Amino acid sequence: MILFGSTGALCADDAVPEDDAVPEIDRAAALIEARAFDQATIALEAVLARKPSDRRARELLAFVFESTGAIDRERQVRAALAADYPSDAQIQAALGRVLERAGDERGALTTYRRARGLAGSARAADIDAAIERMDGQTSTEVGGGLGALSDPDADALRTVAGTALPIANRLHLALAVTHYLVSGTTRPGSAQAVALAPTLVLRRSGSSLAVGPRFAAGIPGGGAPGFSLGAAISGSATLHPHIIAELRGDLTTLWDDAALTVLHDGLQTGASGRLYVHAWQRRLVVQAGVGARRLSLLAQAPGDQMTRSDARQSLGIAGADLVAWRRPGTTLRGQILDDAFVAPAVLPSAITLSYRHYEAFSQPSAMFSQAIALAERATVDELSSTASIVPHPTIGVEARAGAGRDSVRDAWMWRVGASLLWAPTSALRFALRYDTATEVTTGFAGRRQEGWISCHADL
Repeated sequence: MILFGSTGALCADDAVPEDDAVPEIDRAAALIEARAFDQATIALEAVLARKPSDRRARELLAFVFESTGAIDRERQVRAALAADYPSDAQIQAALGRVLERAGDERGALTTYRRARGLAGSARAADIDAAIERMDGQTSTEVGGGLGALSDPDADALRTVAGTALPIANRLHLALAVTHYLVSGTTRPGSAQAVALAPTLVLRRSGSSLAVGPRFAAGIPGGGAPGFSLGAAISGSATLHPHIIAELRGDLTTLWDDAALTVLHDGLQTGASGRLYVHAWQRRLVVQAGVGARRLSLLAQAPGDQMTRSDARQSLGIAGADLVAWRRPGTTLRGQILDDAFVAPAVLPSAITLSYRHYEAFSQPSAMFSQAIALAERATVDELSSTASIVPHPTIGVEARAGAGRDSVRDAWMWRVGASLLWAPTSALRFALRYDTATEVTTGFAGRRQEGWISCHADL
């Protein structure tokens, strides 16, 4: 007979008929319910050693591997099941899910389509949503946007156009072109700037990497154009199931924090890093980060000559986000990327409360300060909230608000913003956004406003 020891492992002292595997499988299911996955694995593997074709035992074992993140072992079990049951829509769809999580986007799309051909009306909606999702991830995306940006000293019109070209599974080439047309408000002056950002983007389960050269041309009004060649890299990695690290580096890239920085042909070089620790199923996220950068701009030297002047800035951040409410499974339809064509633009239904503490230290040269006034020291504590809701898969709304105080300058600041998104189809999305703020945590003083409208489409 079969006995269960204190560890839950199976012991056999007699030959057991195959029909007696049913109570063993029931016992394994109970262990899975209790999240005793190691014991459940031992029990199921003991059953399959005697009865390799038992469907229920194999499906439970695949679920154990899915729950423990053993994606390669899960894929192996589900692939064998799909080969043995080619007409079962549920098994085919399960294989599609593990292929999707493993990064085999094209294989997942093919499998989902096969499952759709086998599925009845009861499961068609779920599989159709999966097909839409994979279609979006394997399609070429094009898009563009137009926006206005203003601060106390300058106004700018920003135009962006770009595309994302799939190369392989979880690998695409993003190409974005940005044009600025800027005019001064407190002092006469105008300029144009063009930035070209080709980026190779690699995404894997829990990790991402984006890297590419950066080309910028600044054209001051009445002056000679200036050109720069640089690079940018950013990435994230899961260091632990509850810890994520992000890094970013810029080498001679366009400094476009404000319209005024573009007016003065601003460039930046620097690096930053952040660490995120999450708990309670990602309802609580604690973060900390540091960064440093060197800023340069064109300023007027004695004799009316334009020359570059520099400033150095160090930044620190710490804070936490608490998801006070969320409604799983309600997100805007489609797999559309952000305006840089690098990362997915996801809008869930959720309310998040946030706290941030910022530290900024700036060391501008005298000529730099004549063109742009950066606070030499800022210590900001801010409370904010973001509320987003997707009442229908085609419509999404987000509202943002925050208030803070700079204890060094004894200055209060606030910011508000809202976005409206419309996705008439899974392959088409429109976005309308507006933000305004009295202060910027990187050291800029004065009110800043930005309005933006964009459209992205999968071909």
